[in-house]
Amino acid sequence: MKTLLKRLFPDTHPLRLSYHRLRSWLAALQAGFPARKLKVIAVTGTDGKTTTVSMIAHILTLSGRKAGAVSTAFFEINGVRRANPTQKTSIEAKTLQNFLRKLVREGCEYAVIETSSHGLMQGRFNGIKPQVAAITNVTMEHLDYHGTMDEYIRAKAKLFWRLGSMGTKVLNEDDVSFAHLYSIPSSQTIAYAPSKQISNVETTATHSSATLSVEGKRYRIDLSIPGAFNVSNALCALSAATAVGISIQESLDALTTFRGAPGRMESLDIGQPFRIYIDFTVTPVAYEATLASLKSIVPSGKRLLVLTGSCGNRMREKNLPLVGIAWLPAGVNNGTPSGIPAMTSSMMRSGSSLYGSSLATTITSPYFAQMPPIKGRFSRMRLPQLPVSTRSRLPDGTILLSEARVAS
Repeated sequence: MKTLLKRLFPDTHPLRLSYHRLRSWLAALQAGFPARKLKVIAVTGTDGKTTTVSMIAHILTLSGRKAGAVSTAFFEINGVRRANPTQKTSIEAKTLQNFLRKLVREGCEYAVIETSSHGLMQGRFNGIKPQVAAITNVTMEHLDYHGTMDEYIRAKAKLFWRLGSMGTKVLNEDDVSFAHLYSIPSSQTIAYAPSKQISNVETTATHSSATLSVEGKRYRIDLSIPGAFNVSNALCALSAATAVGISIQESLDALTTFRGAPGRMESLDIGQPFRIYIDFTVTPVAYEATLASLKSIVPSGKRLLVLTGSCGNRMREKNLPLVGIAWLPAGVNNGTPSGIPAMTSSMMRSGSSLYGSSLATTITSPYFAQMPPIKGRFSRMRLPQLPVSTRSRLPDGTILLSEARVAS
């Protein structure tokens, strides 16, 4: 019966959307419209949202402002963070409204909220009027839901229409969404352009730095997280912080102590003689950026190994391009790839089994089978356990676990 109803009323059917939107208004009403007592900074985009939200919350907290944040990965109140067990970018409206009510009770002045196109379409943001709406970028994703990139951008634009000709838009001038979003009325628009404002980028296994040009002045940014793309995320965060009266230098000083967001280029050290990074990378553009950054820090003669996958049965047309992207950055040595992509079971179920099973043996052998038990937040991660030869050894290198999730 449930399957039949979903066929009759697909995700974007007006009746189904109306149902979600009504529930959202009721949730806001029941919670007493807590967003009206907060200054809301909302962040949307395809890639980099969680890290950007985390950066903005960190800047606010270190600048002496009481703030809370909610994202795909975490809930945070005044610098104290806990995991978001739902792993949803736009959480259920009732959960969101109750969290905002808690922020008010805790004396918070600001709320930083990560928003998705799904959530905006379904009205989960009802009852919330942001003072600042920011976007990281728009790349190919969620077309199984929206149909086309134009519709995807229109869904993202719903956040900026919520400004109601007031508040501040923070837009990426380099992005395909810029022209459309710029036309939406607001009291102020802050445009940032990574291609023009970022130069002299340097990355290591643990840090990234660059020179920023902002309003004719040059600044040095130093981040204690790897990835050149994180400098772009920081530029978006700096722009959002500027919109609420925090100076560029104050924000840069705060970001020197930023340690990253959970599952976003997060280093996992459990005693192995090589580096492991866990990154929730889901789009072709993000794969290219992540792998290019990692390749740049792999020592000469070492390998970049990639264990990746894709959310099952979602936008299958991007899976094969992801295979190619995961393969190419590693390079070729004498006709043999020096980096080895391996597809997880979810991608195999999505029609890519041809590329999966034999490669998975290589990347998981031998250390994942011989590692001591993983403790803490990753203790329930389901890693393949394969029989291995005691004589086989994985050369020192770097492994990226892309879209790795804690098992439910």
